[in-house]
Amino acid sequence: MEKKEKEISFFQKLKKVFTTEIGSGGFKKYFFESLATMLASGIDIRTILKDLKAETKNKGDLALITRMQVAIENGTPIWRVAKDEKLVAEHYLALIRIGEMSGSLPENLDTIVTQIDRDRDFQNKLRSASLYPSLIGILLFIVVIVLMTFVFPKITGVYDSLNIELPTITKVMMAIGDFFSENAAWFIPTIFTTVFLIFYFLFMHPKTKKYGQMLMFKVPAIKSLIQELELARFGYLLNSLLRAGVTFPEALKLLVESTSLYQYKNLYEFIAYYIEKGYSMDVIMEAYPNINKLIPLYPRQLLINGVRARKLHENALKIGEIYQKKNELTLKDIGTLFEPALLIIIWIGVSIFAISVIMPMYSILGNLTDISSGGNPQTQVEEVPEDVINDVNQLE
Repeated sequence: MEKKEKEISFFQKLKKVFTTEIGSGGFKKYFFESLATMLASGIDIRTILKDLKAETKNKGDLALITRMQVAIENGTPIWRVAKDEKLVAEHYLALIRIGEMSGSLPENLDTIVTQIDRDRDFQNKLRSASLYPSLIGILLFIVVIVLMTFVFPKITGVYDSLNIELPTITKVMMAIGDFFSENAAWFIPTIFTTVFLIFYFLFMHPKTKKYGQMLMFKVPAIKSLIQELELARFGYLLNSLLRAGVTFPEALKLLVESTSLYQYKNLYEFIAYYIEKGYSMDVIMEAYPNINKLIPLYPRQLLINGVRARKLHENALKIGEIYQKKNELTLKDIGTLFEPALLIIIWIGVSIFAISVIMPMYSILGNLTDISSGGNPQTQVEEVPEDVINDVNQLE
């Protein structure tokens, strides 16, 4: 009997691994919207899960709802179920937990749905802004490799056979093309692998992605975009947490979990630590090194005045609204900036390629002109030596 239970448990775990769960943003949004709306209407959680289960057809979602039903029937609170099933991020769990304790769960769930929408909107805007330059950059990279590996060596092979003096730029391009064509089997995979590894370690690996973030903060346009995105999220989320009854230091600790930018993680931890120690907000802001690079003067003043006047949640909302608008303008500016920049880069690449191919043609045309003129040489009269003339005169 125990063996059978272990087998069932193993196959259930295996099925869970290969089954699509509720992780998709669309279903998650629908799930919380439905839960919030029905709870606000006075419907109990058991009835809500039963209705959602009847409408759901995805096997993974059905399994999840079933597990939630079992957990809630056993008295597990909703926030614990959400945490066990990894339905939401850590900083949202506090809103659910406080909502259950204070009786404001429907309002807090609405807040979570709104924030999920905002996060998705920020991500979509960032993806849209980076899609065009990324696509052009990848295509340009592929075209350069194809040209240098397969096209250019064939063109320059014709020049080699003509034995003409080549310009320096053509010789350089020929050398690069020969290297690409002779080593394409290992060099091209190496390039793609290297680019992937650099991207992975700079932007994805948990221990090294901080270096990629440091690099992005060196680029003015990208730095402004990242800063505005983070401050917009910071303002909206801080407002939501404070309105739900979370204390300011606790909200900052939750914000540490919500951001992926290590600079802001360190900042939130620093503020939370010294707020709990009893330091004032203005002193903390002045003490943090390079605070201007992370939070400009105006939002800093809003935070300081908000703490003093006990209206921090209102000022946090202002920060979110202001930087959301700034972010929309920055995204448009970056799109406007990148398009001509990419066109200039493409124009430079095409010009170098064209010059290296066309310049040797002038030498070929010059040789053809010499050959054509040498085919109809002008008749020249050779001078007769003096001794020959004297000999002729003696004979006469």
